[in-house]
Amino acid sequence: GLGDLLREKERLEFSWVKTIVSLLVIIGGVYIGVHFIFRFAKSIIDDSVSVKYTHPVKEISAEVYVPPEPKVIAKATIVSVKKEAPVKKETVEPKKVDNTHPYKVIVGSYVSKKNAMILVSKLKTKGLNAFIWTSKNNEGQVLYRIQSGAFKNLTLAKKHKHMLSKKGFDTYILKK
Repeated sequence: GLGDLLREKERLEFSWVKTIVSLLVIIGGVYIGVHFIFRFAKSIIDDSVSVKYTHPVKEISAEVYVPPEPKVIAKATIVSVKKEAPVKKETVEPKKVDNTHPYKVIVGSYVSKKNAMILVSKLKTKGLNAFIWTSKNNEGQVLYRIQSGAFKNLTLAKKHKHMLSKKGFDTYILKK
């Protein structure tokens, strides 16, 4: 009868309490779902990044490329001298590889010196330090490696590598 109709009307009427509880449950479910999805995706990305750059490191002989000093041309006064003094020849020793910082962040390795120099200029335009050093591969071919940093520990090298990847450079870490 009439009591049943009133209860049915009460059940079908709008209620703020029911609405707020329903919204809180929905928002909580969405938040928890999104949280787990992002955590799962981050773990997959971290795993793929660490796997992407792990490869065995081969021993290579290396010599550091040091760009030549610019020649200075100065004005001179010509004086006649009867006897010339012997000219001393200076020996230039090659720059030694830094073994105190074994983790090198390499931005690229090229067979062409021109391509290596282009990459160094791109790095320098973005405010990053870089230089070229040469090494030989297993076939005896000269490689021009572009190094952007050397670090005492792997953690610092990874941080620098990550910063370079944010700026658009694909890098790897070489341990020497």
